Formats: sequence, structure tokens, C-alpha cells
Amino acid sequence: MSKPLQGQVVVTTRAKRQVGSMTTLLHALGGEVLEAPAVVIKPVDDLTRVDQALRNITEYDWLVFTSVNGVEATADRLRELGINITILHNLKLAAIGPATADRLRDFSLEPQVTPDEFVAESLADALRQHDLAGQRILLLRSNLARSALPEALTAMGTLCDDLPIYQTALPRALPDATLTELRAGRVHWITFTSSSTFNNFKTLLGHDADAVLRSVKLASIGPITSQAIRDAGFEPAVEAAEYTMEGLVTAIRDHVTRQPGN
Repeated sequence: MSKPLQGQVVVTTRAKRQVGSMTTLLHALGGEVLEAPAVVIKPVDDLTRVDQALRNITEYDWLVFTSVNGVEATADRLRELGINITILHNLKLAAIGPATADRLRDFSLEPQVTPDEFVAESLADALRQHDLAGQRILLLRSNLARSALPEALTAMGTLCDDLPIYQTALPRALPDATLTELRAGRVHWITFTSSSTFNNFKTLLGHDADAVLRSVKLASIGPITSQAIRDAGFEPAVEAAEYTMEGLVTAIRDHVTRQPGN
């Protein structure tokens, strides 16, 4: 079996509980993986409004998820409140992409809407195909989520509650072993799956950030993440055509196999 990433050392920056699928994909292609979680996912400090919305969830027509984290945070909070997740069968569900949709299916929930491109603007376009005027919509998202989606939904005439249910926090530090490999120049790739993973990783590198980030190839999951990288003065070597873990790994594989000698 071909191992196109043999000899390639790849740093992953996703939260620890989420990195498994990417590590599996990279290992299958022969890559060596170093984990360096650049984000910590935890509930927001004040869940009062979220709890109120979940206790009155049947008053909503739609529940919209823009990440796997949102699905997991909602499931966790429903459990804490003693509410069976099957209550969500009473709502129409929308998911930003296949990973989020698949996580819903893990709970026996089927999304009615998943866009062809996995960004907020495309999700808004997909929802626009439905008659949403006057509909009550609940968004349960990150504290750092962009405003594009709720603004679009409000413009459609919906009554939209946009509530942060989880926060993306900065870890205390990057793993020493990964830092050692980065500083020694033994890493080929760093993968970024959100603006937060890039910005936090750069912050955690401190005074080494410029030297380290210019010594490796940066792999971006999509245009929003790529823009964050460019805003900081760097350029991604690859951007996934499909904004998923699989798409990101494919972009790295294709780049490596195009190089002379492969």
C-alpha cells in the first residue's frame, strides 16, 4: 500500500478530544503525527440563557449547528438538565457540514439542511431555500463565532436567538516534545482547522512564532482559516478544497505527491 506521507512530520492543533480522526488519516498515509492542541473547548461561564432556551426548546422551529463542538455541547447540556435529546426530533435541524451532520446522526438526529460548502454563508444560502419568515431559530455556537449567519437569518425575517454554548480557550502551553521538534526544524507541516487554532498556536509560540511558522508548511482547512493566517503575514501552503478533516489531509497528500522525486 502506498504511503505518500512517509517521512513527513505533521503537527495537529485541534482540541485533544477531536484530533483522533485526523491522526488516523495521517497515520494511514504514513505520516508521523505530533499533537499540539491549541484550543481548549469548555462551556461558557454563564449558561443561563442557554438553559432557558433548552428548557423551552419546543418553542423553536429550527436548531442550527455550525460545528461538531456545538452538537456535543448541546448534548452535554441537555444531559445536565435531565432533558432527553430525543426532544430535538420536534425541530428541524441544520448542520454546517458533513462532520457536524454525522455527529447529529450519532444521536439519531437527521439534519434537514447541510450546504455544499461548509461555511456560514453557504449555510445561510441553503436555509434561504426554505420559507423561514417568522420562524424561530436557535443557534448554539462558539463564543467566537462570526456574525454572518445570524445577520443573514435575521434579514430573512426569522426570530433568531444566537447563543454561545461553548468557549474556545487558550491552553496553558504547547507540549514540550512538540516544541522541541519545531525548534529543531524536524516538522514539515502544521495543520489549522479554524482561525482560533492558528491565532492561539501563534500566541503560544511567543517570540518563536515568526521563525517557527516560516520554517514549515501551513495547511488550512478553508478560506476563513486561510484569511486568519494571511492577516498575520503568513501564507498557507495548501487549503482544503473540501472543508473537512479528510479534505485537509487530501490537500497535504496531493501537495507532497506533486513534489519532485515522489
